Amino acid sequence: CPYMKMNSLDALLSVVRTVGVADDDLAPYRPHEYTELIAGRTAADIGGEPILHMRAFSREGRLPAALVEDVTTRTPKAAAPRGSDASA
Repeated sequence: CPYMKMNSLDALLSVVRTVGVADDDLAPYRPHEYTELIAGRTAADIGGEPILHMRAFSREGRLPAALVEDVTTRTPKAAAPRGSDASA
């Protein structure tokens, strides 16, 4: 996707190793790893899905079939009443 640049922690560590910084010195900067599942999937998996759709759109010049199917077959969920705390 030309609008986002995705980097991996492994790629960052490979650059850091070339300048002599120990991996342990970077430990405080590691992202929190969420283990909770949402409908059987991790938050990272769910969050990465739109990025994959954008990449496919950029590559193919049309909406990916998986995105179209998801949007056209998704069932609406009941909205929480205004002013309520949906997480409670």
